[in-house]
Amino acid sequence: MTRSNLKPDLFARILNSTSQFRGKAHLADWLGRLTNSWTGGRGTFSLPRGDIVTIDLGDRIQRLMWGGVYEPHVKRCLAALLRPGDTFVDVGAHIGYFSMIAASLVGSNGRVYSFEGNSSLFPTLRSNAAQFPWMEVHLRGGCAIRLVP
Repeated sequence: MTRSNLKPDLFARILNSTSQFRGKAHLADWLGRLTNSWTGGRGTFSLPRGDIVTIDLGDRIQRLMWGGVYEPHVKRCLAALLRPGDTFVDVGAHIGYFSMIAASLVGSNGRVYSFEGNSSLFPTLRSNAAQFPWMEVHLRGGCAIRLVP
């Protein structure tokens, strides 16, 4: 869930402000589990342009997102390639992590199209997209997706 009136968690701020190091993923996972017990399962972190995301700290993948260690090479590629006004397509968007990063980078003059086939993840994806009107989310399962200009 993305919310602009929240602040990122202290541990998330620290983890996201440090570069990658050996054991950082294990540390993020452990701190996320610890924080999970204090916060009722919710954690917050910030996107590249300052937008705040709330995630489920009970989920390991989301803890890694929270700690800034989930697919850091992909985050670096998005930051290097996307500019304001660009278009980004995310097929298999999960909760929209990369879509939200892209939406933050392309801004309101850009477009983000997110597709998720898992109907149980789709409500979270839709909720996460709410702060970005230029982000469209679609539920698709087992079918081809054709985008035409």
